[in-house]
Amino acid sequence: MFKFFTFLSFALSVSFTHAVVNDPVSKVKFALVYKGPGSCPEECSEAAAEMAELAGLSPKFIGPEEQNPQIFENAVVWIQPGGKSSKVAKTMNENLKNLIRQFVYNGGGYVGFCAGAFYATHIIGDTENIGLGIIAGRTQLYEEVNDSPEILTLNWLGKKQDVYWEGGPYFILPEEEQESSAIEVLATYPNATPASVKSTYGRGNVVLTGAHPEAPAWWSTVEKIIDPDGVDHNLAVAMIKMAVGN
Repeated sequence: MFKFFTFLSFALSVSFTHAVVNDPVSKVKFALVYKGPGSCPEECSEAAAEMAELAGLSPKFIGPEEQNPQIFENAVVWIQPGGKSSKVAKTMNENLKNLIRQFVYNGGGYVGFCAGAFYATHIIGDTENIGLGIIAGRTQLYEEVNDSPEILTLNWLGKKQDVYWEGGPYFILPEEEQESSAIEVLATYPNATPASVKSTYGRGNVVLTGAHPEAPAWWSTVEKIIDPDGVDHNLAVAMIKMAVGN
């Protein structure tokens, strides 16, 4: 896997010339939000777009067949919403996958909620499907729950936060990455496994969570579950700002 990362990093550094740094003249900063097969029907893409707006960005929905590199002009972050990561991997065209990798490597941000976190690693969970490979380590389904969806109490940067969760991953991080602080654990599950992490890929930031801090209140209402501390949009917004370097 590490040979794969080394090769990919070299390839990206020599092959991608499109600038991802914002045009200083432009006042509009865009968040590109995936919307298509694999994004959950409960409006996961729309929830992610709302968080981008709260973070002061203008969201643009991008489908799996997009191949035009100009979509990244004035974009500062790619947001991959919840849903089915393997379906996204099978549906998104290879050119767009490479454009996302190049965008992040050259300074763009990546935020992954739940399925978007699964999708960020080289191998998606315990499947044989290939993800973006923009963060080291593996993802595995967090299974220490009685039901799904559920409200889980996470330790998020030292503070207890009750966050909506629905089939999301935990992260298995390489020891050398943890020792070198290349990957920062932002939040942990009740069993202390990593629930949210931040890393770098080239010059870009990758911020992931297995939970759904972007979840609108109606998700809990429909599922008849109670979130004691209410919606956690402040956490989702903080992830986006972290990804863009704010």
